[in-house]
Amino acid sequence: MQLNTDKTKEMTIYFGRKPLTFQNVSIEGEPIESVTTCKLLGVLINDKLTWDEHINYITSKANKRLYFLRMLRRANVNNAHITQVYTSTVRSVLEYAAEVWHPGTTQKLTRQVEHIQKRFLKIIYPDLSYNKALVAAQLETLECRREDICKTWFSKLCEQTHPLHHLLPPKRNITRLRKASTFTIPTVKTERLKRSPIFYGLL
Repeated sequence: MQLNTDKTKEMTIYFGRKPLTFQNVSIEGEPIESVTTCKLLGVLINDKLTWDEHINYITSKANKRLYFLRMLRRANVNNAHITQVYTSTVRSVLEYAAEVWHPGTTQKLTRQVEHIQKRFLKIIYPDLSYNKALVAAQLETLECRREDICKTWFSKLCEQTHPLHHLLPPKRNITRLRKASTFTIPTVKTERLKRSPIFYGLL
């Protein structure tokens, strides 16, 4: 495989207190740009494995698309039709690859994402509270939807044919246990690992 140096980036992921220094990577004499954030398949990943940059990116992108929904509202388009446009062009942006980043989001980031849906519902139901507007529009909170997305993904991961199935810990003998986890829960020492997609599914 021949790498394109213009499209290749170097990112060092390190959580220690003492900074590390590395010699720059080069390909055929051309140095590779060192970055702290990169986009991989539409997901922004940084060198601290936090999701602030990605959440800022998707909420900014979704915010811009709310303008077209306001135009539809002014044109007296039916609320149900506007909601269909929202779910296909705005909510889809806010849920893309949620299996990866949702387990690691903080409450602040969760509220930031949910705020987009609140803004949308204020467009079509300006006099209703958020909870009542959800009922009227037949929508769920974005956080609940992401929880379901993560559960669906993990259930697929549990299938032996899944390419990442080997990352799961060994199964437990649960013949005498009730409501026990199917898998052995590993001991973790960091919040970062606890918020990883696989460990999140195990809990």
